[in-house]
Amino acid sequence: MDRPDEYICTKCDHHFQEAEYKQFEDEDGLFKLHPTCPKCGSAEITLKQWVKEKQQE
Repeated sequence: MDRPDEYICTKCDHHFQEAEYKQFEDEDGLFKLHPTCPKCGSAEITLKQWVKEKQQE
């Protein structure tokens, strides 16, 4: 599987290559793994490439 060049946390602006995965329970009681920021633990992360593309628009 190809990995992105870099993630960016939209909450703390931390740049990183390896996301941590934490287990969250959804509204149906099912547990799912979500990539999170290793610095603050937020699941609000995006790919650096997406940020670059949005800035070019």
